[in-house]
Amino acid sequence: MLNQCLLNPVEGISWVRSRSLPGVELLSAFNDSNAWKMFHERYEVCAMSNVRGGVSGRYRGRSVGFYEPSVCLMEPGETHSTSKVKEGVDFQVLIVSPECFLKAAEESGLPGEVHFRLQQVGAPGLLSAVQRLVAAIRVGESPLEQQSRLACCIRGMLDYAERKPRESAGHLSSRALKLAVDFLREHYQDPVDLEDLSALTGLSRFVLVHAFTHQFGIPPHAYQIRIRIEQSRILLEGGVPPGQVAAEVGFSDQSHFHRHFKHILQVTPGEYVRSGHR
Repeated sequence: MLNQCLLNPVEGISWVRSRSLPGVELLSAFNDSNAWKMFHERYEVCAMSNVRGGVSGRYRGRSVGFYEPSVCLMEPGETHSTSKVKEGVDFQVLIVSPECFLKAAEESGLPGEVHFRLQQVGAPGLLSAVQRLVAAIRVGESPLEQQSRLACCIRGMLDYAERKPRESAGHLSSRALKLAVDFLREHYQDPVDLEDLSALTGLSRFVLVHAFTHQFGIPPHAYQIRIRIEQSRILLEGGVPPGQVAAEVGFSDQSHFHRHFKHILQVTPGEYVRSGHR
């Protein structure tokens, strides 16, 4: 599911790609002090989480400086450079092909070319969304989770476009959302693709994720995970060993099951069994 190329282990620079997200790459850097000069042929958002001493450079023909956590938005046909890095910088860059990004923008109600009105913004929500996407790819989360998190990232980027996306009336369809919920309940053990849910409901991927989260408080992938955890509790209480439960409820391996179980219930599967719940 994951292709990764480590370029510089000392400074922690790496490129990451996932087969679940065609047209998408992620560049991550830790304590990086390199001077970069990049020509962009794709849409990008750079999430700078730790700037330390500050970074100076040039973008769109003028000097720019970065001194606090922020995101930088870039589009095809532009060049940016960093000329002075006082201390190492931590950042993650989400890179999306024009075809993938513009298709997503059209599904979100913004057809045609997309230009950003700002290049640098605080945007803690978008910064966090990029970090969560990177984490989901690195640990090999489900395609549904990776695709949902990408949808959140692109929607966050579009909030800073010169033109605003048109809101779709489709998100008001309770019938469409019920179809999605019923499908996730019926197929909780199966790998579900966001395209599957989109085709089923007639909603675009981006409207679906936004509407589902608004209606149920969590995105589709998290809903499916919670159903799996509830089913795993039934199996554990029935005496099924934790190692067998993971596969039966649809987790790819024991570590994924362990991590999600503990995140939701605050105890490990083994602790849950030993505490006398069965």
